Amino acid sequence: MYLLAPLKRPPIALFWGGQVLSGVGDELRRVALVWIAIGLIGKDAAFISAAQAATMMVLSLWSGIYADRWDQRRTMIAVDLIRAVIALALAVAAGMEKLGVWAIFGATIAVAGLNSLYMPTVQASLGRLITGPDMMHALNGLMDGTRRLARVIGPALVGILALLVPIHHFFTINGATFLTAGLAALVLRHHLHRPPPPAGTPPRPAGFRFELMEGVTGVARHGQIRYAFVLMFVSTGAWATAFQLCLPLHVQDVLKEDIGYFGLILSAYGVGNLTTIIWLASRPMARPGRVLVVGRFIMAAGLIGLAFAPNLPFLMLAAAVTAMAGPMTDLPYLVLIRRDFPADMIGRLYSVRNTVDSAGMLTGMLIAPVMLSYLSIGTTIVAVGVMVALFGVAGFRQFNR
Repeated sequence: MYLLAPLKRPPIALFWGGQVLSGVGDELRRVALVWIAIGLIGKDAAFISAAQAATMMVLSLWSGIYADRWDQRRTMIAVDLIRAVIALALAVAAGMEKLGVWAIFGATIAVAGLNSLYMPTVQASLGRLITGPDMMHALNGLMDGTRRLARVIGPALVGILALLVPIHHFFTINGATFLTAGLAALVLRHHLHRPPPPAGTPPRPAGFRFELMEGVTGVARHGQIRYAFVLMFVSTGAWATAFQLCLPLHVQDVLKEDIGYFGLILSAYGVGNLTTIIWLASRPMARPGRVLVVGRFIMAAGLIGLAFAPNLPFLMLAAAVTAMAGPMTDLPYLVLIRRDFPADMIGRLYSVRNTVDSAGMLTGMLIAPVMLSYLSIGTTIVAVGVMVALFGVAGFRQFNR
């Protein structure tokens, strides 16, 4: 399979394995924190996700510059170690039954700040793991697929682990996976090759402010990327409303089911994510604008189906359909920035994407509790699904680009 071709190189296989493990641990921590927070404060748990999004939004632009400037291997190792300490601290606090709302807020904000540096650093390092451009599209899909794969494995493990260990050990496992990812990055010392500058490219002025503005203005001048950002903002807000708040509320308060039930739905979401990224990354993407628009209608259909699903199988199916839109946003964006911008801007450009994504989540998490004060859970999900569809209609003009 074309998507798996980069794994023939042992350094890439090792690095990818570390990313998958840390992603699975991340999912376990995320599900556990959402579940605990919903149990403590109900719909107001949305403000925890809002704090996470605000942190990412504020820090992403700045951290993207450091992702391009700093030694990427050392940055990844340092971030993994700090995240491991935070996860283990959560495990201790939860095990002692002292994990309160403010501790969850603090841990969420700290991990979000670290992730704002880690994610663009990973993207910036990918060009150093290959020796030519032919594998770049497959590597984009493969590494983006780590999150998708983690969304299958992590939530699927929730139900099993909940039967075997207390929930606080979800955080212990997360800490161990961060340490494993750090060890994987540690051995990459001799495999991260510095790519040569593009031929004929004049040197650019140095300086933090210049580098920041270069990333922002670069994407602002690109029509398809501007449209992609609008879709990211709207889609992330809709996703956060449905999956970060409405769905766990529905499972706890309406269906009266446990965290394993919630995990099965999220695992189905991961299956939709993963299968779509495998399909997209296994073939060239000549018209990324078209992929972006089609993805909105698929997401809208999945969200509306989620609102009307009568039982677990239908909830899982609707979640899987909704998930198809994720790769249909992220991979076209990666195709566009790697095709139209120099390699030493990738960290910054990925951070601009994270900023927009975080702004969408922040907006969704601030509006969702208000919507739930006036609308039912199902009506709220339908409303955000319709909104996504309307923005898809507005993007029809992108089909011919």
